[in-house]
Amino acid sequence: MFGLVAVAGFLARIVQYAQRRPLFVDDIQLMLNIATRGYGRLLRPLALEQSASPLFLWVQRFIVQTLGVSDVAFTLISLATGLAVLPLTWSVARRIVDRETSMLAEAILAVAPPLIYYSTSAKQYGTDVFVAAAVCWLGLRVLEAPTDPRRRLLAVAGGVVALMLSMPALFVLGGVWCAWALSEPIRASRQGRTLLVASGALWGVTFASLFRGMYAEVSKNAYMRRFWFGSYLSSQRTLLGGIRYVAKGLHAPLYDVGSRTPWLLVYALSFLTLAGIVALVREKRVAFAALLTVPLLLAVAASALGQWILTPRFMLYSAPLVCVLVAHGDAAIARGITASRRYREALLVAGGLAVIALPARYATWVMVHPTNTEASPELISGFRAHAGAREPVYVYARALPLWTYYSTDWKRPDTVRVQRLLRSMSEIGPGSGNGQSRGRPVRHEGFERRYPFGSSVELAGIATGMEHTGAVQAHAPDFGWAENEATRIHDAASPTAWIAFAHYNKVPLRELQSALERLGGRVTFSDVRPGAALFQYRFAAPDSAVARRPTDPSVAVTAGTVPARR
Repeated sequence: MFGLVAVAGFLARIVQYAQRRPLFVDDIQLMLNIATRGYGRLLRPLALEQSASPLFLWVQRFIVQTLGVSDVAFTLISLATGLAVLPLTWSVARRIVDRETSMLAEAILAVAPPLIYYSTSAKQYGTDVFVAAAVCWLGLRVLEAPTDPRRRLLAVAGGVVALMLSMPALFVLGGVWCAWALSEPIRASRQGRTLLVASGALWGVTFASLFRGMYAEVSKNAYMRRFWFGSYLSSQRTLLGGIRYVAKGLHAPLYDVGSRTPWLLVYALSFLTLAGIVALVREKRVAFAALLTVPLLLAVAASALGQWILTPRFMLYSAPLVCVLVAHGDAAIARGITASRRYREALLVAGGLAVIALPARYATWVMVHPTNTEASPELISGFRAHAGAREPVYVYARALPLWTYYSTDWKRPDTVRVQRLLRSMSEIGPGSGNGQSRGRPVRHEGFERRYPFGSSVELAGIATGMEHTGAVQAHAPDFGWAENEATRIHDAASPTAWIAFAHYNKVPLRELQSALERLGGRVTFSDVRPGAALFQYRFAAPDSAVARRPTDPSVAVTAGTVPARR
């Protein structure tokens, strides 16, 4: 039965890849770095508050050089690793637990909704899962044959490659090192002690070099610290809150469905995980317990220091480890209840089905109803199909990454335009305009961000001042923002103009539309889709009474026509 579940999870990844879900803005911001930089420049801190391991960036760069810039190419590595991690996790589990328990572990991993989702992501989170399973596999092979020099060399070298391919590989390597240190055959031999010293030093130096060269800037970034405020263990206010945060964070990769947390399932998974750890210790397999548990404890410790976030995508790497612990905990409880093999297997199946029921149901629903949270390709297609040659387009600030990626002909890219838009994204503030409030009215700002676009122009939007973080979001744009942007659009209209919104909040769109109406603009075309919206506005003739109204933002503010910040 669990074998069929694993096959279904395998097919779910292929089906989702075939559905070609549009890339999320976070993916696109990383892909813009990859598409516009060479291998050398990818070793420098990335733009747009992005960060990834160097080998992952290089692999992605090689793929797009070979296959071209496209969603299909950028998500290929995640699909490959998402499929490969299933048999690899089976191989890891078989070295620790019996066949039936291994099947359950693989089934849990196969239907976990976050793992299916990130198997078609352009970012590194799906690859993190594969790297974690591969590192465990290499570490277990050394535990099986501590005197084999080829296995030791492959494990140490593999650890270096893992660090260059995945950031959380450091946590998993910490678990491998502790498992080796707890193994009597390794501690008792000279070669084993050399292995511990050499691997610890080499892995430590490798990570320190990567952190200093590539990760430090993002870890100290003030915007990123604000964005994730409240998402660290160190920011939890009570002991009970911290325990719930840890329990949710460690198990979210197995169940998260993007809605209300199913706390009953979280508590069940937490209980089975602890049961699995206790069972390994009681079975005197402490090295295996360390291999699976230390990576989780290191992530919790890093979160307590404000250096790691226990959210599903950041903890995705832990899924193979937790799956084995949950499955072993289920088997241990079944053994404790009955000595009969027949009834024990029935209890194992019943417990396993209880654990995978909700994730499997959601994963099935997603396959039947493909997610499309940001219909940016449809927005671009609609603009190309309906816009006239000389009609300008205004692009909302937070839509600039999506607009740049999907509106560029990457077979013959206008590199000057792409670099200009990238500079604009950086200059208007972090997160492509997701910055804090200016603390003052907006007056005549961004008028220089009017760029050639074919036979017309594109207007790059300015930041609203509505910073959205994991903890808070402002209720309205900065005072005068809507009038400022409406004036820019009105001045460029011929007499029509387009506005493109994506990754947006409805409040700034509503206020901008109100400001455009006050300037005589009327909607002549609209197409609103999930996370994206496209409108054409036509303005009254220049000699109309409406057009003679004050349009300079400073005049509008004085006249009190700008809606006050709520």
